[in-house]
Amino acid sequence: MNPQKCCCCIPLKIGVVIISLLWLVYGFFCLMSGIYIGSIFRAIQPNAVGGSRDFSIVVAFIGGSLIIGAAFGLFVLIFILYCTNRISAYARERRAKDARRAQTHYL
Repeated sequence: MNPQKCCCCIPLKIGVVIISLLWLVYGFFCLMSGIYIGSIFRAIQPNAVGGSRDFSIVVAFIGGSLIIGAAFGLFVLIFILYCTNRISAYARERRAKDARRAQTHYL
């Protein structure tokens, strides 16, 4: 089975880019909200230890992880598209060269 559509209606490559960008935006949101929550609780209770401080660290860590994962996904997608185009261009050139060589060999 070779999927050609993302979410049953969007071409696969475009869908992958859209989903990666959504994850990237969500990662930035989580990172900023974790930092914001941490700064609010630090302002309210400067010497607090536990719950709220740990929660903000976890949320910021999850956001940072999402950013790294989404950026890596976009990088890989761009790299694969670039390499695929280069490889297909090389294959076309090689087939044309082999066809010319075969024609001259049989003559």
